[in-house]
Amino acid sequence: MANAKLFGGKGAKPLVVAPPAQAVNPAGGAAYALPARQALAQLAVTGTFGDGFYESAEVQLGRALQLLADHAITPGYVGRLACYAREAGSMKDMPAFLCAWLLTRQTAAAQAILVRVFPRVIDSGRMLRTFAQIVRSGVLGKRNLSGRFAQRLIAGYCARRSVAQLFRDSVGDAPSLLDVVRMAHPKLDAERSALLGVLRGKIPATDPRAPQIVRDLERFKAARALGAHAEDDLGPPDVEFRMLTSCKLTPRDWQVIAKRGGWQQTRMNLRAYARAGVFADAEATRVVCDRLRDRDAIAKARMFPYQLFVAYMSATGGVATRGAAPTEGTLPPAVLAALQDALDVAIESTPALACGSVVVAVDCSGSMHNPITGKRGEGQTSVVRCIDVAALFAAQVLRQNPGSAVWKFDDALLKPRLNPRDSAVTLAETLTKGDSGGTNYSLALAEINRLGLTPDLVIYFGDMASWADVSCHPEAFGTGAMREFVALRQRHPKARAVCVNLQTHGDAQLAADGSVLNLGGWSQAVWEQVRRFVAGTPAVKADPEAWVKAIDALDLEAPATAREEAVDLEAPAKD
Repeated sequence: MANAKLFGGKGAKPLVVAPPAQAVNPAGGAAYALPARQALAQLAVTGTFGDGFYESAEVQLGRALQLLADHAITPGYVGRLACYAREAGSMKDMPAFLCAWLLTRQTAAAQAILVRVFPRVIDSGRMLRTFAQIVRSGVLGKRNLSGRFAQRLIAGYCARRSVAQLFRDSVGDAPSLLDVVRMAHPKLDAERSALLGVLRGKIPATDPRAPQIVRDLERFKAARALGAHAEDDLGPPDVEFRMLTSCKLTPRDWQVIAKRGGWQQTRMNLRAYARAGVFADAEATRVVCDRLRDRDAIAKARMFPYQLFVAYMSATGGVATRGAAPTEGTLPPAVLAALQDALDVAIESTPALACGSVVVAVDCSGSMHNPITGKRGEGQTSVVRCIDVAALFAAQVLRQNPGSAVWKFDDALLKPRLNPRDSAVTLAETLTKGDSGGTNYSLALAEINRLGLTPDLVIYFGDMASWADVSCHPEAFGTGAMREFVALRQRHPKARAVCVNLQTHGDAQLAADGSVLNLGGWSQAVWEQVRRFVAGTPAVKADPEAWVKAIDALDLEAPATAREEAVDLEAPAKD
């Protein structure tokens, strides 16, 4: 007779066998290795070249180079992925890195792709400087922007930017806009050449050949240097704010800046406004609050809940400082309320998931308390942590699907009491409270099976670095989470799972098949991919490569998406 322990008998509990797990995650736990295209996609929408909990920036760079060398990665896929990461994922460094990689390939196929991709990815002065910085670093085998092809790219960028935009782009260094122009030597028209002449110091800022915006700035500086503050003047010219740092700005100047700023600029600079005394003026405060909660403005700005959450977290100093005594730059209650209203508006604009019961599992382990964009230089590290983003996603699911169960776990499972009618900020703060411990991704699914629940969808938000549920022979029986999911599918064949990885390491806890979708990122693109996945007929298996195929299908002939010109008043000159 065969071994009854393995094969059971009448009434015996069957042994659950999951796909073999032949990878090890950075935490030392069993995992499933992602195919190269999917691994690169997850890296493109989560990678920031910052030090993470498990990986240093150097390791992340090495993994990116290794994936790009894989035979499955083509220039066409890299170009489309760069567009996706920039336009749908709102990423910066990774899309610029992928464009730099295409430039350094120096093949006809890569150049043909880059010509179409470059305008859509390199769409601001910061993106141009990042692209040039990566190229001249030499990590991709090239150290300059010489050659006719690079010259065409930079000339095209300058031609697409207005003179006022190029003037704003001139702030920032390492490299500066002038450095980029010196490297590429693009051919420019007379007006743009005159601007560069001013920046080089060869043409005086007051010269008639200088662009009007340059002369306006020079007149404003001269007036402020003489102490002129006419009450009927128009305030500072509409230039990049760091150009005004040498001027003695009056409270009225700041109020003019705040009142005429766009939606994005307002979101990014609330604390700077507070320090400058903008909110001491009732009219300026009303204008800012009305702009923040304006539904049409939010829609036009294509504002993601994550970006609004970042604004709120930055305004309050992050979770760790909440409840502390007010500090310089603290926002008045009216502005904080407007931010929360804006966040709720952004969430309301996203469609509910078209499925039945939903269980959301939020990873609140120790590694999730790392900054979402990694640890970077002084003043560059985000106050937003991985757990904050996971909690925000969970809050979004609960607000749009009120019947969902939202649990949190580390090496123990917790079921916080949540009210779907609470604001997204309140829900997220509730989910982030408490201590952190180890990581056990099987807990939520094990609880579902223990209670005999039959959810149609299980969503994980975390970094997938599970290690506390390692069992014997994962190479034969799979990860703990996958075994529990297989058991759920045996009871409830319609069940599906989505794993949203916020800090990808090239592996997953659930093996991708027709019932599992592995995603990466924290933009609204994640919500759209989840919505598409669950909208399909449960009886029909979904394509495990659906996400990368959607990226592959991007139309490179589509025009570049317009982005609102936003000035960060607090950003250092070197970024």
